[in-house]
Amino acid sequence: MFNGTLIANFANVFSPINGAWSGFYKIITRHINTIYFAPIITDTVAWIIVALFISKRKAA
Repeated sequence: MFNGTLIANFANVFSPINGAWSGFYKIITRHINTIYFAPIITDTVAWIIVALFISKRKAA
């Protein structure tokens, strides 16, 4: 029902603002468009690691 075209368009519009955000939108788009779980798991693990790293730095 929902496809990643809208998010991809947002990524194209906003990518000059911040490359990290465009990468984030590409990750979301890939999650919506893929039926394979491996990239989702990999990215989820990466986000968990990043979140833990950020929370440890805030706590310190």
